[in-house]
Amino acid sequence: MQYFRAMRKAKNANKSFLAGTAVLFVGVFAVVLLFLFWSYDLLGNREDRIRQDVYQFVVTDDFRGQELSVWLNDSLIASHAHAGDTLVHNRLGEENSVLVVDNATDRVTPIPVSARSGLIPLRRPKVVE
Repeated sequence: MQYFRAMRKAKNANKSFLAGTAVLFVGVFAVVLLFLFWSYDLLGNREDRIRQDVYQFVVTDDFRGQELSVWLNDSLIASHAHAGDTLVHNRLGEENSVLVVDNATDRVTPIPVSARSGLIPLRRPKVVE
């Protein structure tokens, strides 16, 4: 009789161990699925993030007939740009500045650039006299 009581207690211990293992498995499985969906969502938005971090500079007709060097901060983007050229470069930081240098006269035209990426026309600033 005592043997059967001991067996019942052992069966209950095994059942509780199996139930605890099943709950742990379901929790780990849920966490793995959560991270999989999270990484899949990040991969889907990768092209949008890359597109947002790109400047497109368009050299306007203000610089017609000149051969230009275009610098973004301290990085040379183009050394022989002309009017109508489109220059594409990654955004470097929050505060950027473009320097347009005339190769013939070494005249420097600084142009401030906003923190937002996108299409930016390069125009000569109006001279106030």
